Amino acid sequence: MLTLDTLQEQTSGALRFIDRKWEELRADARSGHRDRFSAWEAMAASSTDGHVDDTDPHTPYILFLPNDFIRPGGRFMVQFYWDSYFINLSLLRSDKTELAKGMVENCFYLIERHGMVIANRKRWAAGSQLPFLSGMVRDVFESTRDLIWLATAMRYIEVEYNGYWRNSDHLVDGCLSRYHAPSCYPAANLAEITMDHEATWDLSPRFERQDVLHLLPVDLNSNLYAYEQDLAHFSRALGRQEQAERWSRAAQVRSEMMHELMWDEQDGLYYDYDFVARKRKPVRSLVSFFPLFHRLAGEPHAAKVIRNVPLFEKQYGLATCDQTYGFTDRQWNYPVGWAPLHWIALNGMKRYGHNTEAIRVALKWLDLNLAIWKQTGSFFEKYDVERGTHEVLTDRYKNQEGFGWTNAVFHSLIKDLHSWKCNKN
Repeated sequence: MLTLDTLQEQTSGALRFIDRKWEELRADARSGHRDRFSAWEAMAASSTDGHVDDTDPHTPYILFLPNDFIRPGGRFMVQFYWDSYFINLSLLRSDKTELAKGMVENCFYLIERHGMVIANRKRWAAGSQLPFLSGMVRDVFESTRDLIWLATAMRYIEVEYNGYWRNSDHLVDGCLSRYHAPSCYPAANLAEITMDHEATWDLSPRFERQDVLHLLPVDLNSNLYAYEQDLAHFSRALGRQEQAERWSRAAQVRSEMMHELMWDEQDGLYYDYDFVARKRKPVRSLVSFFPLFHRLAGEPHAAKVIRNVPLFEKQYGLATCDQTYGFTDRQWNYPVGWAPLHWIALNGMKRYGHNTEAIRVALKWLDLNLAIWKQTGSFFEKYDVERGTHEVLTDRYKNQEGFGWTNAVFHSLIKDLHSWKCNKN
């Protein structure tokens, strides 16, 4: 078992592997197609699954991006939205700032061209994903301190925030947002398409065809709260105090509404809220840590969530849900563990001073990743944290090697863990 004292020595080979892997996973799409999402609406209107082309996977319809990017690996040859946030954590810690910045600017291009950040393969572009653009901008800005670039970035963040995540498809009762595939798809198929694409945890007990369009998701609204806080911070950096105050007020309103609807005091967890049924959906999952990750939770709320860590903690890390909820074919479920959710949960614990718990779980997760890398020579998209293996259920596709966000979280945790031992917030 890894310890803090042995961490650097035992992982040095894996870290060298990851550094080399970034060049292997580096790609570009400058020869890609330049058509717009709006040009596909007639084709989308007859799609039952969100796919708007059926080209051979070996010759996919790739969309143009202006800059190099890191592809996740395996079957995924394009830039994905939330993958990019986690990949950039490692790139910025490896002095690959220009590459990370270029990936953020690819997101700007997608917003300008398509009105949203989509995967740059036509077949996978049925909506956006859990939004992380403001966090990506914040991380790059903290590295460059380029105020001119920040001012440009803010415009794109605001366009995405207002034009997509608060448009008529997404905004509910003037405050919180839901997932909703673009409405050009057939109404009868919108729920299934949303569940398979934009809802991002594809698939999970959190979402069903009958309720996915009725849910106010914890993660989506936590991330939009982070947008509002980040935009307030960026406005202050640019000397726009009135604008900063407006964004801070928006964040406060969202926070209050989320706690009213999503917080369960008895369980000590956050749940997605069904605004049609007017009740929380009682699926216990690591989504409860998103409010902690973004410092949205009050101290008493955070303490209660962290006391629930044993619901998810297994021998090799954190399971996505506390149980299967009757599903054996959903990858965002028990007993599967994912790198991005470990990053969210562990940093959520750390941000409220629960460093001991965060370090304990992080070492379990790192130990599993390292052991599988030694066995196979690869990092994988996901793992079974109960059995300690990369041989997980094959639901939508087999487990993929590569793997961008796993490499990035492994590297970033190793870089950060010693400081967690010393700091209490």
